[in-house]
Amino acid sequence: MAKKHGLGIDIGGSGIKGAPVDLKEGEFATERQRIPTPEESTPEAVAEVVAEIVEHFEDEIGKKQPVGITVPAVVHHGTVRTAANIDQSWIGTDADALFTERVGRQVHVVNDADAAGVAEMHYGAGRGNDGVVLLTTLGTGIGTALFMNGELLPNTELGHLELDGHDAETRAASSARENEDLSWEDWADRLQRYYSHVEDLLWPDLIIVGGGISKKADKYLPLLHTRAPIVPAQLKNDAGIIGAAWQAQHLAEGRGVGPVQRLRASPLVWTPVRQRGPTHPELQAFLTTHHHVVTTREAAALGFNREVLRRLVQRKVLTRVARGAYVQTSVLLGHRHLADRTSCAPAPCSAGTGTGGGEPHEATLLWDLPLLDDGPRRPRSRGRPAVPHRGRRAGRPRASTSLVSLLGEALS
Repeated sequence: MAKKHGLGIDIGGSGIKGAPVDLKEGEFATERQRIPTPEESTPEAVAEVVAEIVEHFEDEIGKKQPVGITVPAVVHHGTVRTAANIDQSWIGTDADALFTERVGRQVHVVNDADAAGVAEMHYGAGRGNDGVVLLTTLGTGIGTALFMNGELLPNTELGHLELDGHDAETRAASSARENEDLSWEDWADRLQRYYSHVEDLLWPDLIIVGGGISKKADKYLPLLHTRAPIVPAQLKNDAGIIGAAWQAQHLAEGRGVGPVQRLRASPLVWTPVRQRGPTHPELQAFLTTHHHVVTTREAAALGFNREVLRRLVQRKVLTRVARGAYVQTSVLLGHRHLADRTSCAPAPCSAGTGTGGGEPHEATLLWDLPLLDDGPRRPRSRGRPAVPHRGRRAGRPRASTSLVSLLGEALS
């Protein structure tokens, strides 16, 4: 069987470029295709071009391979939130859903600088570097990607820092050098001011300079004096496409992408419990079929906004475990409730509640998972007295480190 590659697509102001990516080597598997960006670059018009590129490379990527797409904007859980250098109609567009529906396969949209940073961290100048790594792309504006121990902090937008009363990118981007016909030395002075300011804020261990101008790094990087090493990007203009393909593949596989995917992709078995569920049947059904985990975006798709989620948290129906991620509290804590107040999910209720014979389901306890820091502990039955534990008050619930460990591993 022919090897199938990832596909990355970079949406730019003048052109939309795409190429299959060898994710093992971090390079294009075939020559890229470029199509001019439509004059009216609305999301729908761009989606047609993206579909054309996907169809062009279908033999190389297969029919089910996910697609990664970059846009020059803040992308928050698949939705575009800003439009500094693209058509204003993009703001508020669920780009993930738009492209997924149009091309008929899973699509993940990411900020263009973040995608370039991911590529450099895995295949280029940032590979093997721990600590704080900052990538900047110098072009029409200044894009930034920030990493801590290899983990991306998305949408940092440090090109829009205020510097000497100006938006930093209007003074220090590559376009400013061209528009104002600056010499390399004069432009380097502006870059020096920018990088010094960023260093004072973040104290990075490494700075990577990307964008098309990185091909001429020898003209200006030697003129800069930074505390951290500052180096040119190795993947040049290919980084965005490569990073988008990598990100899409790993999101599809549920690897290295945060606690929600880790929770659902983990081998943990959630025991059926008597639970106090949400009064909304649609949300309860979703929780039952998605390992009792829901994200803000998924709840919104069901018609429940952040205010509804906030009220459910106040009522102890949901517990917020990470930014934009909630777990059903009854499953998390192992609560048991009478059958006349709610029902067992997913299995039917049983003895002791007037709903059938047999033994009642045992509640899921956090140490059942089992990821405790201070040693294993068998779940005790409802009637068994608590065994005092040295170093803590008898009967006090042991602090859960199971979920914390899982989330910590995902975020560390």
